[in-house]
Amino acid sequence: VKISSVVNSVNTPNALKLDSVVGNDLQIKNVANGATVEIFSALGSKVQTSVLENGKVSVDNLSKGMYIVRVGKNTQKFML
Repeated sequence: VKISSVVNSVNTPNALKLDSVVGNDLQIKNVANGATVEIFSALGSKVQTSVLENGKVSVDNLSKGMYIVRVGKNTQKFML
């Protein structure tokens, strides 16, 4: 399953990059393993906090909809 929409908040080469959803995992590039990944609903409520492992975090508990991912100071919007 591909992410249907991604919007970069920062347009730099080292910015957070959401790649795709494979199985129940959101693949994230340009972020070190062990980084804290926060996912917020479109209304701004934090729905998940995870640690990036092997370039991915599980999103199996998320319904279809729009979300915001934050890693450090980098954020991106995406839709499942």
